[in-house]
Amino acid sequence: DGQGCKALPALPMPLNSQDQDHGCMCFNGEAGANNYPLTGGKYSYFEGGIRVNAFVSGGWKALDPVRGTKNNGMIHIADWYGTLATLAGVDFFDTSAAAAGLPPVDSVDVMPLVLGLNTTSPRTTYFVRKDEIVTTRWKLATEKTLHGYASAGPAYPNASTSHDAVFNHALHCPEGAHGPVCLFDLENDVLEQKEVSAQYPEVVDALMAQLKEERKTLYTVSHKTDPKCVSFGQEHYGGYYGPWLDLDEHL
Repeated sequence: DGQGCKALPALPMPLNSQDQDHGCMCFNGEAGANNYPLTGGKYSYFEGGIRVNAFVSGGWKALDPVRGTKNNGMIHIADWYGTLATLAGVDFFDTSAAAAGLPPVDSVDVMPLVLGLNTTSPRTTYFVRKDEIVTTRWKLATEKTLHGYASAGPAYPNASTSHDAVFNHALHCPEGAHGPVCLFDLENDVLEQKEVSAQYPEVVDALMAQLKEERKTLYTVSHKTDPKCVSFGQEHYGGYYGPWLDLDEHL
C-alpha cells in the first residue's frame, strides 16, 4: 500500500548515516498468499512460494547508474548477509562454525550485480530443501506430490478461497530412474505449466547428482531431543525456540 515506503525517511539509514541522500537500503519481499501470476503461494515450493521481488533504494551515489532499472539476476536471501558484510568491510566467514564442523555460510557477495558492474549473478544455484534444487534455468523436485499447483489470480483471498485454496491443488511427479521427479524449465516456463523430466533425462541426472552433494551441507537438529531446550525457550523466549546452549550461564 506504499505506507512502508512513505515512512522510510523517518528511519535511520545504514552505513552509519542518518541522511537518506547518502544511504542505501535493501528490501527483500516475502512469498505471501498471492504471488500472481506465478504458480503456487505461501507454503508451496513452486515459484509463487519461493520467488519474491526486492528493491534497493537510497541516495548512495554508486546506485546512480542503475537507478530505475530492473534486474532479474538470481539472489538468495542468504546473499544479503555476505553482501552487506562485505560492503561494511567485515569478513563473513564463520570461524566458530567451521571449528565446530558446521557447513560454511551459504552466502555470496552480489553487490557487483546490484550496482550493474556485472550483468550476471555469482549465485547460479540455490538449495531450496532436501527434495528441491533450483539453478538459473532449471528446477528439480523429488517428491511424489507437490502441493499448491495453481495460480491465485489477481485478487486473493477471494470468494472461492474457502473451498478452492491454491494449496489444495497438487501435481503428481512422474516416476523415473531416480524415483518421482518433476523438472521445470524456468527460463522458458516461469509459470511452471510444463513438467519436462521425460524430455531432459540428462538434466535430471546432473541435477540429481548436484542435489545429493547439496544434501551433504544440510544441517538440521531436533528441538525435542533435549527437554532443557524446551524449558529454556518457555522461560526466556516466551514460549519460542532460540539459542540456549551457550546462553544459560549469562542469564
